[in-house]
Amino acid sequence: MKLTVKAVSASEAAHLLRRGLGPVRAWDAALDEMRRDDGKTYLGLRLDPYGQRRDSGCKRPIYLLDNVLDFIRAAREAAPHPANTSQIEVLEVEIDTAIVCPWKVMTLVPKRPGTIH
Repeated sequence: MKLTVKAVSASEAAHLLRRGLGPVRAWDAALDEMRRDDGKTYLGLRLDPYGQRRDSGCKRPIYLLDNVLDFIRAAREAAPHPANTSQIEVLEVEIDTAIVCPWKVMTLVPKRPGTIH
């Protein structure tokens, strides 16, 4: 079954984590560690990308917005954090829930604004 969901890049996910959990970690480095090492966690929680996006020749990890927000909620429950406010760029991507494969081989294509399927 195909769904259209909101997704963010790794840098936007790191920004959301900093905004939601504060500067307790270098979030871009934390996400990179979690992508590279299955044993790395934050408060026992993991946030893995859903897939990747080809961006100017390089493949970049893409995180589902709901997964990032769920991670923030779970981390706040585990330990209190300060919160800041700022804006992020959210992408709409189409995913197929029937496909089960590692995030590194799943390439996601953002929908252009105004496209209807």
